[in-house]
Amino acid sequence: MAHEITVTGGSGGTRAAMEDLDALAAELLRIADELAGVLMDATVRELDPVLEASALASPATAFAVQRESAAFAFSAAGVSARLALLGTGLAHAVLSYRETEGFLSRTFEAVLSGMGNLLGHAARTALMTPAVIVGAGFVGGAIYVIDRTGLDDALEEALGIDLSEVTDEVLQGVGRALFAESDSVGVVIEHVLPGFVAGFAGVPPGIHAGFGDAAPWPHDSQSLTEMLIGGGRLAGQFGRTGVEVSAAERPQPPGGTRAAPANAVELFSRELDSHRGLDNGMVQIERIESADGTTRWIVYVPATTDWSTAPGANSTDLTTNVEGAAGHDTVMREVIRQAVADAGIAADEEVMLVGYSQGGLTAASLAADPGFLADVNVTALFTVASPVSDFDIPPEVSTLSIEHEQDLVPDLDGNQNPDHPHWSTITVDLDFEALADDPMFEGMTDEEIGQRLASPGFPHGGAVYETTIASLYAGGNAALLAWSARSAGFFSGEVTRTREYTGRRR
Repeated sequence: MAHEITVTGGSGGTRAAMEDLDALAAELLRIADELAGVLMDATVRELDPVLEASALASPATAFAVQRESAAFAFSAAGVSARLALLGTGLAHAVLSYRETEGFLSRTFEAVLSGMGNLLGHAARTALMTPAVIVGAGFVGGAIYVIDRTGLDDALEEALGIDLSEVTDEVLQGVGRALFAESDSVGVVIEHVLPGFVAGFAGVPPGIHAGFGDAAPWPHDSQSLTEMLIGGGRLAGQFGRTGVEVSAAERPQPPGGTRAAPANAVELFSRELDSHRGLDNGMVQIERIESADGTTRWIVYVPATTDWSTAPGANSTDLTTNVEGAAGHDTVMREVIRQAVADAGIAADEEVMLVGYSQGGLTAASLAADPGFLADVNVTALFTVASPVSDFDIPPEVSTLSIEHEQDLVPDLDGNQNPDHPHWSTITVDLDFEALADDPMFEGMTDEEIGQRLASPGFPHGGAVYETTIASLYAGGNAALLAWSARSAGFFSGEVTRTREYTGRRR
């Protein structure tokens, strides 16, 4: 594969290494304690009256025994002390690493948030100056007059340019820049922008820094999204609605069954079927029967199909996105709850949640929901191109996330996915030159391929992620194969039933 691959979390991640060091420190202390116990037992046995009396019969032998016993005692005491010191030192080193990491993280956040706060104050001050107010009014009035009088068409003809095309090119250039620097944009969204909003609202730097997460103003990406929802609802957008769920049975192929997905490539292909070409995505649930009679279930959660801010009938819309990003319950979560109940999934049967983009956001939120997990035995989670770092996925849920470095969507939550032993994240830095020859572009001209590759949203496309996952699988990516091995039960057997659930807002 020509792309550069980075893996965080999982069995090779820093957190797993820290846990291994913690376990090693505990084992060293246990051995030191056990050795000290052996030494104490040996010392007590030397006081045995029978052993002491035998020294009268053979003084030379008794002297030799005492000498070797003393040597053992000194050696054992030294080994025990060294093991105890090593174990204690290792435990302290791990603790110091974690405390230092936490301190640096808090400092980093405070500096960026404070910088944003100062920028907000500066922007508010600048915008309140008469020159800026008058200038903004003049520009706004000029644009209105040009639009109403048709002067824009005259300017286009006189200058020989298409203003709408120029505007589109500028917007695309901005979009490409944002996607190319998605990590930096994520940091700005999580730390700088909330501070900017607070500063623009007039919150002084000292007060802003003192409240932390308890602040009533934006302090991270989730609270910023909360404010966006609140403002949107005042303007009649992002309205709360109920949902009506309809179910349908997918006909089985000739023979009555089809095979379970053989690997992550087939798994993602079936995930795309849940929304590709649809105006409203549907939740699909497969029941998998293994050869030994074990029943498992795969729940495919659809991605966004409607980008309107005003809720319509579709449940896979922008409102679901912003509510999910803010940590709210959503209509799609309700669709899944009803679907799982209708499918008849037993409490002890294993369930895998699969989601792409909005689907991954929804799936991860449910995998971190204690109420949902109390009823559903989720043991595996697969997210692709989804902002999921804010969710506390429990260790019992083996998790794999796949992201493109140039994809802004996974970074919209402002953080990197946690480095946990049960959660691996594979980040792929796309090689666009190599992608130009990919079969997904078959039948296209070089110009058409260039336009697709230059599109800001290209790295988020389902077809691109299909290619990425296939390449990771073919290349034997260790993190992908390790997650697949832990979830092996879902990749064998027969799909004996598939139900499709569509939620419509009401």
